[in-house]
This record gives sequence, structure tokens and C-alpha cells, in this order.
Amino acid sequence: ALEQLNLGRLRIAAKGLRRDGATIAPVDAATQRDEGLYMIGQVAALRHATCTVAELHRDVSEGGTAALIEAATRHRERQPARRTAATAATDVAIIGLAAIFPGAPDTDAYWSNIVAGKNAIREVPPERWSVETYYDPAATGAGAGKKTPCKWGGFLDDIPFDPLAYGIPPRSLDAIEPVQLLSLEIARRALADAGYLDRSFDRERTSVIFGAEAGTDLSSAYGFRAMYPRYIGDLPAGLDDELPVLSEDSFPGVLANVIAGRIANRLDLGGVNYTVDAACAASLAAVDLAVKELSQGTSDMVLCGGADLHNSINDFLLFASVHALSPTGQCHTFDAGADGIVLGEGVACVVLKRLADAERDGDRVYAVIKGVAGGSDGKSLGLTAPRKDGQVRALERAYARAGVSPAQVGLVEAHGTGTVVGDRTELATLTEVYGKAGVAPGSCALGSVKSQIGHTKCAAGMAGLIKATLAVHHRVLPPTSNLERPNPYWEPATSPFVFHTEARAWPAEERVAAVSAFGFGGTNFHVVLSSHRGAAHRAVGATWPSELLLFRGDTAAAAVATVDRVRHLLSSRLAGEAAPRLRDLARSVCAAGSGPVQLAVVADSVDDLRGKLDAARELRADRRGVFAAAGTPGAAPGKVAFLCPGQGSQRVGMLADLFIAFPRLQRLLALGERWVERIYPPAAFSDADRAAQVAALTDTRVAQPALGIADLAVAELLQSLGIQPALAAGHSYGELAALCVAGALDEATLLTL
Repeated sequence: ALEQLNLGRLRIAAKGLRRDGATIAPVDAATQRDEGLYMIGQVAALRHATCTVAELHRDVSEGGTAALIEAATRHRERQPARRTAATAATDVAIIGLAAIFPGAPDTDAYWSNIVAGKNAIREVPPERWSVETYYDPAATGAGAGKKTPCKWGGFLDDIPFDPLAYGIPPRSLDAIEPVQLLSLEIARRALADAGYLDRSFDRERTSVIFGAEAGTDLSSAYGFRAMYPRYIGDLPAGLDDELPVLSEDSFPGVLANVIAGRIANRLDLGGVNYTVDAACAASLAAVDLAVKELSQGTSDMVLCGGADLHNSINDFLLFASVHALSPTGQCHTFDAGADGIVLGEGVACVVLKRLADAERDGDRVYAVIKGVAGGSDGKSLGLTAPRKDGQVRALERAYARAGVSPAQVGLVEAHGTGTVVGDRTELATLTEVYGKAGVAPGSCALGSVKSQIGHTKCAAGMAGLIKATLAVHHRVLPPTSNLERPNPYWEPATSPFVFHTEARAWPAEERVAAVSAFGFGGTNFHVVLSSHRGAAHRAVGATWPSELLLFRGDTAAAAVATVDRVRHLLSSRLAGEAAPRLRDLARSVCAAGSGPVQLAVVADSVDDLRGKLDAARELRADRRGVFAAAGTPGAAPGKVAFLCPGQGSQRVGMLADLFIAFPRLQRLLALGERWVERIYPPAAFSDADRAAQVAALTDTRVAQPALGIADLAVAELLQSLGIQPALAAGHSYGELAALCVAGALDEATLLTL
């Protein structure tokens, strides 16, 4: 036994010999390696260089550990496995959505604001908290947390809510956190947008998962009432009257999990319902769980959302205590001047189904979630500072799960809080992940909606997801705001990313976007989504910057009579009654009357329309936006001619709004794909860069096909509106475009002449 366990194995290791009965015989090298018992002397003999005993000890102990770590790192960094056909069944369709965010009472307004680059940040409303009491621009040092250096944010306007429509007694409202009520309203809107508000579906297998956190103003007021006597004594009469009193509705009214529970209760949904808190990553954590519900087959539909109304003074003071707030009151995401977060609020919800089920049921599909994954920062010095390693984990896992390479992504909706450390860390994360994937420089747009609405915290991931979803659906690369000098970490010549400060068309047939959300505590989530092949080329946006009102009549007097009716409608509203929407007025007016158009008015708001109608009824075209028909009564109607401009009229970014508003025209951009980057380059941040973009488009080899694309786009749009030319003419290169409009040349030939 001793021979087999010790001495014999030592002999094999040291001499390559083994006792076999009474004889000793040599063994081969493989047997010596596998069966030999090597002591420290033999290990030392294997070394190729002279060393001290201390060095030998360190190499064998610490060096062995380091070798294991290196091997584990190589294993972790292996190329992610591609998704197989079997996993494609986990594709999840976004079939409905609804949202309220600062400056946007509904999803249409939210998307219109995004495309227009509207900034919804404003000074805190006086009914929220007192600027005089709590604001101090110097509260960035020792005073941080006692006062706030920021008095700006993104705040919701009043949102109508009918409690009786949900079977909630009005007397209960004072005991229910508004976030529960608004989440219920937005979930119902999302279900309606998906087409299932009045349509039969399996409610037993429909779940509700929301990202949110507890503890808003109402619960704080209850706590203040409870603790006041302990520290001070009896409540003064005035304060006693002002603070809420506990009732049977109070307990459920302040619980965060009841956000999801109330939705399931009032909408009669029998799947799981719960609320998840992952701080500022909460709503993407909810998406991760919702996708798993659908992938595992335990739910057939999920209402997934994010809700955050934490914009009270307590929230401002908490963020001030960690020096996170912007003292200038603007979110400068990825800008060199970024100086902190601007707080926002909002509620949003998406309706999710397995893609195969959505296609089977004829649902409209906004976008397809290909994969979602999360990761933690692991051990670090703090719980609030971002860490690149954790973010990289989330991104790499998401792309592996999605079966998508970062090289396919055209838009990244970043977490992008506008803090110095946060932006730098996220840029480093994205650059590493996309660089390892071999993404070409300047091939992916990068931005964040926080630059427009602020950081909506638990709802932030949902704000980004809905923005990216609508971008994919409507074929638009949205802008990012407050960006003048990019973060120095961004290298324009080599970075995979570019910035857009104005919206751009996205003509790619397959459009892939990604969304990030990161939260305190080192929690990180990333979602990858793509376009759906059945997406329609409908005109974008229910809310437009302006509306056209056409007043018809056989005579000018008949048209003026319609003008007077509209004026009376606008002036006879009851006090407090909401004004009609401008788009509804435009539709009604354009459908009314008969005969030729006598008057046309272009207005950008109801108030703007009021003033212009006064000029219109006088048949005066002396005010911008008011047009009166001219000509001799009884004369033969004139003919329409299209005149195409020639070289020299090209402009960087020309007709960008046209291709965004009417996505069907983007087929022309696809036809002239090689020139699109010259017509619609990314944002330029210096005079030299802007001059270079102009020079690139001025080159005849680019200018002529660019003008051809523009001419054809305008002609196609006008013809789709029923405006047919009797003749087409052009100047210089425009003559060739006119030949194409007239049908003498095909489009592909025009662009290659």
C-alpha cells in the first residue's frame, strides 16, 4: 500500500521507474506525468530560470491563483453564442403603449416632442415645493442635502382622472397615492392602444409587472403625523387639519406593490402582478421579468410599465446630498459641460405578447424585443457610483441573448444622466462593447431622452424604451438636446457613435435599437429591439407643428361663413372647458363645404388660429399663414406646373422633416443610399466640420443625385395629395429631374446620370 500511495509514485515522478513485483521497469512520459507524485523539489526542477525560495513560493501560491483567474477570464470573454432557430420563439412583440411625461399628456405628444427636440424642463411649480425655502445655488458643499442647488425639473401637468370609471369612490382618492391612479389610467390606455380594451382575450393569463418604488408625498405625510407627537408633542390645530388621516384605504393606498395590484384588480387580470424596484433601472427590470414570463409560457400577455412621481423636495434633497443635481438646471447628456442630473417624473406602460402570438392574432407590432439582460457591478468602493464592468456584463449578455451583434444596431438610447462620471463611464462601456464587435466608426446614433424630460428615475427605462420603439416603428433617428461640445472621451474619428441634434430619417429596412438603464446599487439592464417586417409606412405623428385649414365655397362669402362658425365655436366655450384640438378643427374644416378653396390658414396652435381667422374673414392675405384665392371670377382655372431646381440649391439636411413625416418617401433614400450620409450627416460641432459637410454636398458627384432625391420626394408627395402637374420643367440639372417626374426617365437612371 505504501508503494502504491507514496513511495512508488515518488519513484515514478523522480526517476520514471515503477516496481512491478520483484522487478523495476521504466514507464513512458504520459504515465510519469499522470501517476507521479511531484514534491516541491520536482516542481522547482521544472522551472527554466533560477529563482529564490521566496519567489518560488509566491509563484506556486499566488501565481497559481492568478493563473486560475486568467483562465476564468478567458472563459468569460469567449465569443457569445449565436441564437439558434429554437430560441427565436422568445421574440416578444410590443403591441401597445401609453405614456405621460413632462410636457406630454399622451404618447402622441411625447413622440412629437422628441422629434422636435422640445425641452420640457422648467422651474419647479410653486404648488410642489417652495423655492424660497429650499433653493440655494451654493448648496453644493457642506450644505448639500439641507438645501438644493437645483430648482428645475421635468414636471407633469394635471392629468384628468375619472375614479367612477374604475369603480373607485371619490372619497377614497385622498388616501391613494397618485402614482397608483395614474398607473391604472396609463395601463388602460396601453391596453386600448393594443386593441384589447373591448376585445376578448384570456384575462386569466395576462399579467401586470411595473417598476416603481415606495414612499411618495402621501406616505411621508402619514409618517410625519405619526412621528410628530414623539418629538414635539400634540399637533397644532392647523397642521392637524392639513395632514391626512389614516383610513381603510390608506394602507393599500401607499403600498408600491398595489401599483400593479390595482391595475390587475380594476382591469380584471388573472396573471401574476407585482412591482419591482431596481432604482433607476426598475422599468427595464420589469421588462426583463415580463419577457421571461412570456418566454416560459406562464403568461400570454403582460402589461409592463414604469412609474415615478418622486419629484418632491425630499427627492431633490436626497439627490443633492450625493452631489448629483445640475446647478444649471439642464441635462447636458454626453456634453463636455454636463454638470448633473435634472429630475423628472412620468408613468408609462407597454403591452407585450410573444411575437408568434401577436402575428397570429393580427396585432399591430410596434417593435420586437430580441433580448434583454441584466448584470450587477459586483464589489466596488460605493453603491452609487457607476462601474463599467457591470454595465459591460449587461450589454454583452443582452446581445448574446438577442442573437444580435452590436454592429447591427443603428440607435442606442443611453442611460445618459448628464453626470460627469456617469457619462464618461457609459461612453467607455459602449465603446468597449461596440469596439470588440468591430463596429464601424460613426455607424450608430447615440442619445438620451433625459436631455429633454429629465431623469424620470424608476420610469426612465420605460421612457427610453418607448422612444426607441417609436423610432424603430416610424423610421426616425431622434435628436438629443443640449449637446454643443461632446464629452472629451468621445473620439469622432474612431468612435462607433455619432450624435444627432436634429431628427433624421432612418431608411434601413432592418432597424435595430438598444436601450440601457442603470440604477443605484450597481444594477444594470439592457434591451435590444428591432423593427417588424409588417410595419406600415404611415405618416408620423398625430400632433404636428402646424395644421392647414382649408375653407371652401362657391364664393368667398360662403367660405367666410365657415370662418365665422369656427370663430364662434372658439369664443363660446364655457369657463374651464378645454379648447378643441387644432388637428380636429383642421379635419372638420377641410371636410366641410364644397366648391373651390377660397381661403387657407396655417396655424400652430388654437390661440394662433384665433388671430389669423380675423384676417381671413376680411380676405386679407397680409398676415403670415393666411392665404386668399386670387384671380378673376369666371376665368378658366389655371394649370399646375412642377419646376425642379438645379445644382446650387442643395442644402445639408434639406427636406429632413419631409422624410420623417412621410416615411413612405424613404424608399428614395434607400435607392440613393450611398449619398444619404452626405445629405444628412451627423451633428457638426465646429465651424470647420460644418464647412466640410457643405463642401462634401457641393461636390457635383453628390449634389446632383441629392437634388434628384429631393425633387422626386416633393413631386411624389404632391401627387399623393392629388396635385398632378400638367407639365414639368427644370433649371440646369433640374431639367433631368423634370424628365423623371414626367415619366421619361426612371428613378434609378436619374440618380446615376
